[in-house]
Amino acid sequence: MQTNAHNVKLRLFYLTLFFLMTFQGLSGQNIEDIQKGKANFSINSSISLTGGTYMHWGTSMGRNNPYIWNLNGTVSFSLFGIQFPFSFNLGPQQRGFTQPFNQYGVSPYWKWIKLHGGWRSMNFSPYVMQGMSFLGGGIELTPKNFRFGAFYGRINKATPNDTSRVYYPLSVFDRWAYGVKIGAGNSKNYFDVMVLKSRDDTTSKKTPGRPVLPGQDNLVAGIGAQVTFLKNVVFKLDVAASLLTNDVGSTLASPFSNSVNLGSFMKTNATTTLLFAGESSLGYQGRNFGLRFLYSRTDPNFTSHGIMYRQGDLESYTLEPRFSFWKGKIRFFGSIGAQHDNVNGNKAFTSWRTIGSANLSLNPVPQYGLDLNFSNYGLTQRAGTMALNDTFRIAQNNRTYGLTQRLSFNNKVRSINIMMNGTYQQLINLNRFFPANGSSDVIFGSVNFSYTHFKSNLSANVGASTTKTQFGTQQIFLIGPSLGFTVGFMKNKMNVNLGGSYNMSLTDGSITGNTTSANLGWNYRIDKTNTLMLMGYFLNNVLPGTLYDNITELRIM
Repeated sequence: MQTNAHNVKLRLFYLTLFFLMTFQGLSGQNIEDIQKGKANFSINSSISLTGGTYMHWGTSMGRNNPYIWNLNGTVSFSLFGIQFPFSFNLGPQQRGFTQPFNQYGVSPYWKWIKLHGGWRSMNFSPYVMQGMSFLGGGIELTPKNFRFGAFYGRINKATPNDTSRVYYPLSVFDRWAYGVKIGAGNSKNYFDVMVLKSRDDTTSKKTPGRPVLPGQDNLVAGIGAQVTFLKNVVFKLDVAASLLTNDVGSTLASPFSNSVNLGSFMKTNATTTLLFAGESSLGYQGRNFGLRFLYSRTDPNFTSHGIMYRQGDLESYTLEPRFSFWKGKIRFFGSIGAQHDNVNGNKAFTSWRTIGSANLSLNPVPQYGLDLNFSNYGLTQRAGTMALNDTFRIAQNNRTYGLTQRLSFNNKVRSINIMMNGTYQQLINLNRFFPANGSSDVIFGSVNFSYTHFKSNLSANVGASTTKTQFGTQQIFLIGPSLGFTVGFMKNKMNVNLGGSYNMSLTDGSITGNTTSANLGWNYRIDKTNTLMLMGYFLNNVLPGTLYDNITELRIM
């Protein structure tokens, strides 16, 4: 026992020492605080201890252990604006000592100068550099209307494949990158030019003799601009060109050798492709009216090593109107457009998708509100490099209608709210040879009533919902009520809450199952930071023919 206790203490000592020697930069740290000697030290923590029991009855096996306990907590120190987060979790089936991130970095700043070190990320544009983390260093300068950004670091770490798993990715190399962004302007008018260069280090393979993904070389250049004129008219542009070599080891001649010679700066060969992507918009934003047109196009297999993922082979056109009147009591927003793939005309078929939506909000008086929404998404195919047989042509239409109404009666004594919601979703197969395949209708409706009495700290709610699904000739119903209430005592230091619900399912008019659930809770606030709680959960599930066809559960925690 003494040896085990000694080992536990030793582990805690090492973990504490490790924690004190590491740091996590969640945001920029102001160097001025350090210069002025402002430590700005603070500590925040929370600890939760949970224990209880689990009981079950019925034909199925239990889903939990008979005894439940868990201890978890978080501690966060802040010094000179640098955050030190820490968390732990102890339970009968797991032991944990973690920090929220295992990537560390810091971004100190002073006035318009910001530095980045460790694991950081910088945003250039959605097509060049956005959302990709790197291990290295960077700088951002933003004096008045000038801006400059640059970085260098590793964005991919060489990893071996794992042959012990059924599915395992191939090994990858270290990937190093650097980039520069230069621009001028403000939030209304600006012009930016940016370049990203990255290459895989083919000498960094971790598992010699095993398959590995080919090394890549990538050069991306982009432009971002925005112009505001006539006060309310805005034109915005983001475009990029990516020169990508998919296999730096290929010895076949480059298709760009006669026109582009980048030497050792960029490895080009037969696997090199030049791809484009971009989007632009032109819009008017007035006080009560707005209209914007958007256009975007992405070449097939467009890739930038500075972005996580972007779906390629798409071209879309969208028109977005917006208006409001009657002092904002009536508001409307909508969009309509079209989208298609096969932008280069190389596929056998071209799939077209119509996009449309409309949202109308009516608030004639403070006590009443009405929201109407409609969306329509259609998908169809056209002939590309091959003739398209109508028998197998994909043609679908997905429509959704929604209605929400709100009634509120509030004063200083009580609050009453009634909400009614209805949704109708329809998926239509437009193929004239197989009209029934894939078609479905879903109708959902709910009504909820809530009441709160402020002086007595009493609140109650009751509601009901139903869902009807029609798929081919089969019809499925889900229906059931729910209720709950909460009451506070001792100036709301102690609370008791009770809730319950019942749901019944029917298939083609026959009852196929039901679920009854209830919960009872008690909590007492000792002071501003400590609370005692006791909760009970009851569940009775009857679904014949399933894994848990008849089971009753009780949890007390």
